[in-house]
Amino acid sequence: MTQLIPEKILEIIDDHDRAEKKQRNKIGFIYLCLCLAIRLHIQSTEKG
Repeated sequence: MTQLIPEKILEIIDDHDRAEKKQRNKIGFIYLCLCLAIRLHIQSTEKG
């Protein structure tokens, strides 16, 4: 088994952090879309 050099370890951690941030951004975007859709639905039903 090859030994990981510190640069490679940092690169792996960095890739993981980047992937987590992407996932958080995606979840946030979906949440905002759902909130907007619910709000628009409520407004349209209030108008009759």
